Amino acid sequence: MKKEIKGAFIAILSTLILYTIPGIDFIAPFAGGFIGSYFTVSNSSEGFSVGFWMTIIMIIPSILLAALVAIGLIYSGMVFLGYLGAFSIIIITLILLTHIAILGTIGSILGGWFNSRQVS
Repeated sequence: MKKEIKGAFIAILSTLILYTIPGIDFIAPFAGGFIGSYFTVSNSSEGFSVGFWMTIIMIIPSILLAALVAIGLIYSGMVFLGYLGAFSIIIITLILLTHIAILGTIGSILGGWFNSRQVS
């Protein structure tokens, strides 16, 4: 369990770095999950665990940040635009979290699988 969480943090860090590169940003969770899983775990089931922990760890700061932005928009003085903006921020956050969860988990499973194929 310890190496899966370590792999998840490596995956998150590499995903955030790859998000800054134009053209690669769409597959950044896939590549980040692959990198985190390839260097820390030894099979695809542990790779799935890395993808799961990557998703769980990314949910917490994303929801907190979206909530703070949404609250700021609601209390900005523009009532209708504030609620519309808050709703938009929450929907965009959920879409991005789904994107990270799916591609990150697939990349983590493949990273663990490639590592298991290379060892044996």
